[in-house]
Amino acid sequence: MSKPKAHIITATPTLTGAVDCEYAASLAVAASHCLMKGFFVDPRMAPGFSLVEYARNWLVAEFLSVKEATHFFWIDADLYFPPNAIYRLVARDLPVVAGVYTTKHPTAPVYPYTALGPPENGLQLAERVPGGFLCMQRAAVEKAIEDCDWHVIEHQGVSRNSPRFFALKMKDGKLVGEDYIACARLHAAGFPIYVETDIDFKHFGRFAWPANLAKDLASEAESGFVGQGTTAAWEKNKKVMES
Repeated sequence: MSKPKAHIITATPTLTGAVDCEYAASLAVAASHCLMKGFFVDPRMAPGFSLVEYARNWLVAEFLSVKEATHFFWIDADLYFPPNAIYRLVARDLPVVAGVYTTKHPTAPVYPYTALGPPENGLQLAERVPGGFLCMQRAAVEKAIEDCDWHVIEHQGVSRNSPRFFALKMKDGKLVGEDYIACARLHAAGFPIYVETDIDFKHFGRFAWPANLAKDLASEAESGFVGQGTTAAWEKNKKVMES
């Protein structure tokens, strides 16, 4: 096999070691798509970390150890993305480019990024983006970590000396996420952050349907509504079953 045009390390933190099936299917198809274009996708995981910033920094150290790797591509374990998404971001040939998906709010999801201008030719400059679909060229990673502190992370009997590229911080009384801190480091290193705007994402997560039968039955009775749980509905259903 000839040397690939790009060697892409995909990095995925996962607390339990599990990933959504939609993520797994997306990554498998996208890796095949990349291979046909001459790009090699090399998936890496960080299972079992209770602190996501430790998982991310652990994977930064792993990426740096793979000398032939040209791109570092963060993909969260709860995302669906189309087959060409990884290839498109890498083919942009930009130091930093991301895809932005919505939050997992059941009624009012938002795109958790800060734009710096309008989209142009499918790209939009941003101050900060979420870290769930974020591609960085090797030069950007190496430059951005130059001013980072380093710390030893011990996990499952293995120790790694990792740059503190991702870190939680307090600013103006609010907690700033580790991915936003990484964005700040990239900007400080002189790298603009671009967003590829035209990607179809699905962001999977838990959703709860709260219910209390007694309260709902009482509410139905007060309104006069004959619903599934009312006595009138029960009597009607009983007659149907007995006929």
